[in-house]
Amino acid sequence: MAEPTRSYFETISSLVQNAFDSISLKRLDFNPHRSIWEVHGSLGESDIRLKEIFTQSGPMYSYYVIREDDVIAGFDNYPDTRMLN
Repeated sequence: MAEPTRSYFETISSLVQNAFDSISLKRLDFNPHRSIWEVHGSLGESDIRLKEIFTQSGPMYSYYVIREDDVIAGFDNYPDTRMLN
């Protein structure tokens, strides 16, 4: 399970690095049951929080754009309030 997602995470990490002003890889974790990729970054005056998790039951994601502690945009299939800290 980890190999297909490892390649995917490398590809989206490259895209994010080219699109944002700055990024910080918060978590990249693989085990036989799940894979996690989490990045925090900035784009202009906005903070960006991206997280994707792949498990046997399917993908989960949370993407947030935050400005001055307010969520400007959020897309998720599981709300992850820890991403907002």
